[in-house]
Amino acid sequence: TGLLFGNLSAHYVSPLVINEKKQAYSVPPTDPRSRTFRNVEQTDAAIDWIQKQQKRGKPWFATVSTATVHTPMQVPPVNTLPPGSPDANGVDPDSVPGRLLIADQMIQAMDHEFGRLLVSTNLAKQVGNRLVLTANAANTVIVYVNDNGSLGSQVRQPFDPYRSKGTPYQTGVWTPMVVAGP
Repeated sequence: TGLLFGNLSAHYVSPLVINEKKQAYSVPPTDPRSRTFRNVEQTDAAIDWIQKQQKRGKPWFATVSTATVHTPMQVPPVNTLPPGSPDANGVDPDSVPGRLLIADQMIQAMDHEFGRLLVSTNLAKQVGNRLVLTANAANTVIVYVNDNGSLGSQVRQPFDPYRSKGTPYQTGVWTPMVVAGP
């Protein structure tokens, strides 16, 4: 049997709406753009928008909103993971070790794509395994923030999984936030 790209599959085959030139349109799941790991597609779109539609020397604002570490847990593309990462394909996403491994890899993939966005737009350069902001970022403020705390099934010891996302406890409100700029 062939792959059924008409079937939605969360991070890899999902609804996509594109808003270009004041006109929005839906991309069917059979279109290759709907069959890219969602975080990669969003980063590609942001890079394209910044490079092709923003005038050099003029201020612009971009928001890239991802739901990378979100159910259903799906292994991200291997090229978004650090070299030597364990192969999580075939791991049971419902087992505790499998779920945590896949969550870690989804976070690593999100981190990779954020770095790719900064390097591709010349706001940062890769120096070893670090990103360093370039002179092009001298008048740029970069804000990275997540939308909520951990899902109960992804909470790690010593925290209580019943005090997670949707609660005022540590793992319910503990989210990444990074601000970088001049």
